[in-house]
Amino acid sequence: MRTLMSPILSILAEQDPAEYLKSLSSGVSGDTGQPTGGSHLLAFIILIIGVVLILLWWNARQSSPKKAKPVNHSRKLLRQISREMGLAGDEVKQLKVLADIHEQSTGQPLQNPLTLLICPSILTKSLETDDVKIDRAVVARMARRVMAKAKA
Repeated sequence: MRTLMSPILSILAEQDPAEYLKSLSSGVSGDTGQPTGGSHLLAFIILIIGVVLILLWWNARQSSPKKAKPVNHSRKLLRQISREMGLAGDEVKQLKVLADIHEQSTGQPLQNPLTLLICPSILTKSLETDDVKIDRAVVARMARRVMAKAKA
């Protein structure tokens, strides 16, 4: 033990006690003797402002009401409306067939087969043709269902 303490004691004996206390206090306080500017303070303030801005953005993002995306695809719209109207798959196929027949007979393309449900005059014009693809029983069943939904 004495051999370990003797070099430390010899170093302490060589130093002036005032100088030793000064070096001890500067080591404890973290003062390196170099002038410190406001750069650390400025960086800390910028960091705090950034965190506050991120929190404000996140809060605004979370509190905004979720909007339903509009249906911009004709097939998705057809599928959604057919589900809500309770149309079967064969009825939707007949609507597509009738839309094709209408386009062939009049030369006016229909953007969506649902137009036939909205406008009965176009539906009747399409049914007047004698095409073998038309299943009149399915069309009649669909028309009754659509009329029942419209009255309810």
